[in-house]
Amino acid sequence: MSHRQLLMAVAHPPAARACIAAATDALGGRGRRADRAALHSRHGRTGTQRSDHQTSMDQSNSNLMPPLLRPRDPTTLLPSLAAASPHLRALHAHLLVSGRLASPSHLAAFLASLASSNHLPYARLVLPRRLQLFKRMESAGIQPNGVSFVAVLGGCSMAGLVDEGRACFDSMDKYGVDPWPEHYGCMVGLYGRAGRLDDAINIIKAMPMEPHEGVWGALLNASRIHNRVDLGKYALDKLLAIESENDAAHVLLSNIYAESQNWKGVCRVRGMMKAKGVKKVPGWSTIEVDGEVHEFFAGSKSHPRYNEIELMLAEMNRRLRLQGYTANTREVLFDIEEEEKEGAISLHSEKLALAFGLIALPEDVEIRIVKNLRVCRDCHDYTKLISKVFNREIVMRDRNRFHHFKGGECSCRDYR
Repeated sequence: MSHRQLLMAVAHPPAARACIAAATDALGGRGRRADRAALHSRHGRTGTQRSDHQTSMDQSNSNLMPPLLRPRDPTTLLPSLAAASPHLRALHAHLLVSGRLASPSHLAAFLASLASSNHLPYARLVLPRRLQLFKRMESAGIQPNGVSFVAVLGGCSMAGLVDEGRACFDSMDKYGVDPWPEHYGCMVGLYGRAGRLDDAINIIKAMPMEPHEGVWGALLNASRIHNRVDLGKYALDKLLAIESENDAAHVLLSNIYAESQNWKGVCRVRGMMKAKGVKKVPGWSTIEVDGEVHEFFAGSKSHPRYNEIELMLAEMNRRLRLQGYTANTREVLFDIEEEEKEGAISLHSEKLALAFGLIALPEDVEIRIVKNLRVCRDCHDYTKLISKVFNREIVMRDRNRFHHFKGGECSCRDYR
């Protein structure tokens, strides 16, 4: 199954319900250690996504659950359920009532699913308890494993708990758990999120194994957030030594150059991509309305209701400008006039999907969007404002993480 199919399968309600049914059924079986590979992609990895075209889903019960999502082990399936955040509370309640969270493998898997869900109200309620759950495991004599530490470190990173995260990482030796590359990736992300880039570099240097792509991807993303062009170039070189055709990494460095108005740097990266035959994956976003998945591509005007979408975009822009919104064009990868840049970002696929969601979904229904690329800074700020001005809850799953927008805030705390 392609990454695109997987995202669409678990992010839209019918398949999500099927996943949960399979997970709760699987909880009756024997738990095993969570699949490290399932965790690997969520901690800073910026791997290339290549996928087949899919615009609709089979709604029959027998076909809702894709074969790839049919493992009998809940420790491998639960983390994928993070996309089903509206149903996560029901699953959590089921686990608590059944007593199955007492199982270390089930608890670790559920913590991992929370680590990636970023569902704002529920995350604020449950995620701060991760450390408490971890301590509960300790006091109950349950030996934490590598998955437990990945989940807790991910939670510390999300909450900005640098000291707690460091203490948790240092305690791994006490339990005889050797750190995985994923744990180091979490620490690089934790330090990077806090702006402590020197500490991030030092922990990379202290790794007893070769850093994997997740570690360098986390450092590259931190370099973009804090506008460290030199460090971004260093991280990219290391990342490309592992994944030479990683289109997302090339684009990320281009963004760093573009934000600093270094157009020669942008051209160098574009030339590098052309020489290697690396192509930027076209941006697309999907949204489900009445059981049908609608797909939008950047700049496309092919949707049958595009005239309504265009009118809604104009209304969205009008209301946002009254709130002081101005387009953030710093990540546009072309040295063109400002007006042209604004036009280039005004038709990003997530904005088209968002406009359609405002048209087609009732006001009390959460707008859920799946996007194959990392959301740009402008679209992120734009969506935050939309959630406030239109009083709508919006969940967006992009290439890196979940974003839950509500009241002008995002669950990622602007760390994209």
